[in-house]
Amino acid sequence: MLTIDEGNPLRAVIANPSGIFTASVTPLTELAARKVLALQQGGKSLASTDVTAANALVSEMFRVDIIGTKPVEPDQTPAGIKADTGQGQRDYTLALAAISQMAKADAGALAGTLNALSGDIADGAMSVESAGAFQAALTAFLGSDKNATGITSINNTNLANAGGTTKTIKIATSAKEGANALIRGITVTLVLPPGVTLRANFVTSKEKKEPLSAVVTLPSTMSTNTQFQSAYSPPASGARGMITISLGNAYGFTAGEFLTIKCDVAPGAVLATSDFTIYRNPDNPDDPKNFQAVDGNGALFPPEMLSAEIMPE
Repeated sequence: MLTIDEGNPLRAVIANPSGIFTASVTPLTELAARKVLALQQGGKSLASTDVTAANALVSEMFRVDIIGTKPVEPDQTPAGIKADTGQGQRDYTLALAAISQMAKADAGALAGTLNALSGDIADGAMSVESAGAFQAALTAFLGSDKNATGITSINNTNLANAGGTTKTIKIATSAKEGANALIRGITVTLVLPPGVTLRANFVTSKEKKEPLSAVVTLPSTMSTNTQFQSAYSPPASGARGMITISLGNAYGFTAGEFLTIKCDVAPGAVLATSDFTIYRNPDNPDDPKNFQAVDGNGALFPPEMLSAEIMPE
């Protein structure tokens, strides 16, 4: 048990709270608080947008919602991780465990770790070294006898690429003939480059995971009647990750952009759109991961008539 002394407090900053507002106060909310206070000490008149931006920055860096999510105890007690504990709470809890692991190895303890991290993210980006230290600490905790969470692999969390960047991939259909033909349904698989992951729900024991909300989205040009389902296969044993999306609209839609996927990129990695590919298995036309599209009558479009392409940057 650690005592938080007055000289090194843990704080949280909230934009425009009203009524009774409950928030967790953690090392990650302290990082956001320091970001806000640094602006104030620099002479800036603070606005609620500054607070929101600081919380969003730290949340994105560590892949957890530091204000809207409540972490739990890092064990399987009634106050800890249970079968119905959401992915967000699991990730936040493990992120804090990693910070504690970093503090354990730091001569300055938690204060020293937070000083290093707050200085590192002052420019809005975590360094490769800090991101690597965080991931190494999480891996060490998960493999230690102190881990009572039941989660033993960083690949069963959304923290594997914490501290890294994101890249948005847009996919469109390209009509080579019959451009006016309506499309009623599409199935497409995106193959991710090595090290790239998607935020997903790992609570399920199923091999394929469901991406979290806002990972897969449809452009505003798509009809609100369009429905879609996603199945994410995380990278494993050297194999690349991939995601298969099926979408449909009973009224049909025309060729063009139809899908956006937000990907997590490893710290320090710089990727081009060309590093991502649409899955194609020319040896097996019936491979369910191959691109397929059906017209208004439910008939498959031939490949020479309609294809799926990743939109250029």
